[in-house]
Amino acid sequence: MKFAVPVCVLTGVLASVEDSFATDQTQPLDPIIISSSRIPTKLGYSITNVVVIDRQIIEASRASSVTEVLRYQAGIHVQQSGSRGAVSSIFLRNNDPNYVAVIIDGVKVNDPTNSRGGSFDFSSIDINSVERIEIVKGAMSSMHGSDALAGVIYITTRPVSDSGETQLSLTSGTNSYKEASAQVRKKLADTDVSMNVAYLDEGEQTEFSGFINRSVNVNTDSFVDSGKKLSFRGRYNESDAESLPDDSGGEDFAVLREVDQRDIHESSLGLAYNQDVTAEWSYTIEASNFVHDEDVVSPGVESSPGVVAIPPNTSNSEYKRNYAIWNNNIELNSNLQLSVGLDKQWEEGISFGTQNSMFGPPSGSYSLKRQNQGFFIETLYGAAENFTIKLSVRYDDHQHASSQTTGNLGFRYRKGSYVYTASTGTGYKLPSFFALGNFLVGNPDLVSEESEYWEVGIKQVSLNQHAQWHFNIYAYEFENLVDYDSATFSMVNRDEVTSEGVEIGTNYYLNKNNAVSIELNYSETEIVGSDVKLRNRPRWRATGQYQHYFSNALSSLVSLLYVDEVHESSIPTGNLVLDSYYRIDISANWQSSRVWIFGASIENLTDQDYQEIVGTDSPGISARLSVMAKY
Repeated sequence: MKFAVPVCVLTGVLASVEDSFATDQTQPLDPIIISSSRIPTKLGYSITNVVVIDRQIIEASRASSVTEVLRYQAGIHVQQSGSRGAVSSIFLRNNDPNYVAVIIDGVKVNDPTNSRGGSFDFSSIDINSVERIEIVKGAMSSMHGSDALAGVIYITTRPVSDSGETQLSLTSGTNSYKEASAQVRKKLADTDVSMNVAYLDEGEQTEFSGFINRSVNVNTDSFVDSGKKLSFRGRYNESDAESLPDDSGGEDFAVLREVDQRDIHESSLGLAYNQDVTAEWSYTIEASNFVHDEDVVSPGVESSPGVVAIPPNTSNSEYKRNYAIWNNNIELNSNLQLSVGLDKQWEEGISFGTQNSMFGPPSGSYSLKRQNQGFFIETLYGAAENFTIKLSVRYDDHQHASSQTTGNLGFRYRKGSYVYTASTGTGYKLPSFFALGNFLVGNPDLVSEESEYWEVGIKQVSLNQHAQWHFNIYAYEFENLVDYDSATFSMVNRDEVTSEGVEIGTNYYLNKNNAVSIELNYSETEIVGSDVKLRNRPRWRATGQYQHYFSNALSSLVSLLYVDEVHESSIPTGNLVLDSYYRIDISANWQSSRVWIFGASIENLTDQDYQEIVGTDSPGISARLSVMAKY
């Protein structure tokens, strides 16, 4: 097998890890994960490969965006065209960005009207409003339906604190970066209320870029009676973004020195009612609405002066998704739990576009609707704490597509300090509205993309919980991939892609003041039967983080990232290979009093010159200072 050498080397490294660290480090709590199972499961007992990023990690990093937090997570590669003015793409285990279902407070936010097949642009999320991020690796359509071909990223926004608080923060940085946010979290009688308002102007981190974002988040939890809770989640944001067009060649090679302009409005609303009927039975009824409206004006792309490759174009699209679910959790006995329910989804996409060519300004539009009903069941059997097995099955009946049955099966076994896991599953993704209906390239005969995956892992946890290592090996197979066919000038189903990889990592809690984590990933993704190289898939990635507490009030974090070379292309240059790179970020937090907290961060400390897309250098060394007041 192609992974034989790296697997042997990495396994040997981990096998030499000994539990030789001090025993007074306070360990983080084992959180309940909500993204990979409808049955409440602690992270330490999860069968599925899940990474949890909590608020403590987010604050320690002093990251400016969710994208920057995700950049240092195992199995995630970030492509950012210099600044947040361009679309940020997240490759989970080197799979396409639109193969990940993104969910915020229970509301799926993938937009199938965009030209990227429905991937989500993380630039719009205010980092100050985020409480926790869960990254689920593996096909998860048996829980989340369409879009979860490769995994799920689930974001939870800030809840009310036990005591309630008001928080104000200001941040200023190089290249005219500025940010302001305000949070109010209060308990009002039987209702908890949390509201976050934020404004961000990223300045000009790179030439030809700009990004301004305004957002509001409101969460409430009303405890109607004993065992009854009514929850509301609301989110609204609007963004003004500009950058050079995709595939234009960036600052170095773009022939036209004009930018794309994007005007984005996005909102989501969710209402949930939960009742504990008995000690063994509880149910939840949820309803949500998601709206995404985006206007784009693009100057087009020239391959050489006067030679138009992509004519000037405009588009206006609006997407609406309504969703309802009824889920029941039942404890059949002390070892067997069951989750069963129904859901329904209504989608509507409307788009109008124009494209100016030598033959005139053609235009076109589409208005598409679809809905589906789903039935799901999940069982979890656990014998004591040493053995767990989980099976989930979902059936989706689509109005304008073939029905889909997906499933996941996994087990977890612990012996001494070793934990063994194995899982397998299937996923699918409906064709995007863009691929089905775009007036230039749309193809209404497209069928759903499908995936299969398996994964096995081993983890060793020291008896005093102060050191651990993990090793995972996985493989995906994707079929019916939607791609553009230059021969027919339309989107078609054709390619089969495989993705195989290894993830290995370790965490050391040296003592109460020092902690170290290291992650190393190897991934091979290729089109079956083709020599064509997929873009932006680094084989090797490595991350390392060292956190030090000087005192209870002062801490620092040093982060190191290495990314292997990638194949990329642009219209003016054709295919290229972008060099490997590394970068170092540092951050510090100082709580000078009960009220005042100061933060500082420096990204790309050594001022590395590297590119994540052709022709656009990533920002050099940049710094930010922030001040926060809590009452």
